[in-house]
Amino acid sequence: MIDSIGKGRTCYTEYVAHMIRFYIASPESIDVQGHTQAEVKNWMAVQAVFADMDPEDQRLLTDIFRRKSLQFPDAVRVCAIVHERKENDAWKLIAMTNTKIARMRGLI
Repeated sequence: MIDSIGKGRTCYTEYVAHMIRFYIASPESIDVQGHTQAEVKNWMAVQAVFADMDPEDQRLLTDIFRRKSLQFPDAVRVCAIVHERKENDAWKLIAMTNTKIARMRGLI
């Protein structure tokens, strides 16, 4: 089913997308005092997964999740072209990253 998030939707897809968008808004660090414990844990989970990721994959995902003006499947399609990747490979990367982040955060 393709929806606002796209292919491979799981029960945690939207929450992980929120976590990724929160992380890419300030990837270097966040002020712990200005955020809830859940936000800090979310940021740390995404940071841990992104830290182990190939820089090109990081750039692709960051580009996809920053394109809020597009429907998610359209953002994936556009970014795959821009980053010279196959669209199917971009979807696989998203699914794999979502699963890793969900596991890191204890959602699954």
